[in-house]
Amino acid sequence: MCHAAREQIEHGELSGFQHISHTNNHIDQLLNTHRAMTDNAEHLSAALARSATEAASYLQQQKAFADAIKDFQAQLVTDLEQERRGARIIFSTFAQEVQAEYHNIFDKIFGYANEMAHRVNDINRVSLMTSSLSILC
Repeated sequence: MCHAAREQIEHGELSGFQHISHTNNHIDQLLNTHRAMTDNAEHLSAALARSATEAASYLQQQKAFADAIKDFQAQLVTDLEQERRGARIIFSTFAQEVQAEYHNIFDKIFGYANEMAHRVNDINRVSLMTSSLSILC
């Protein structure tokens, strides 16, 4: 019986040792899996940090572009308003000059018409006087 007990104890110890060895292998596998997951998480974190930095840079570029467009639009509106004022002044001056020339031309036409009417009257008077003299003579 001692021998049987001894075998059982040895067998039990051997079995316990195998169990511990198996458990150590399982722990090593878990540690390796955990290390791999930690490495992956670190790489993922670095990639996300790069993406965030690139996105912030891109956003800054887009903001600068939008600000440049806004400034350009403001300058364009200012330039258009100045050009409109200038065009109004030029058009107004042109209209006044055309109106003045129009009045000048009609004044000349009416002046010539009056002068012609006076000359016709003078001719009619001379003609009448000549007729009167010819009748008298």
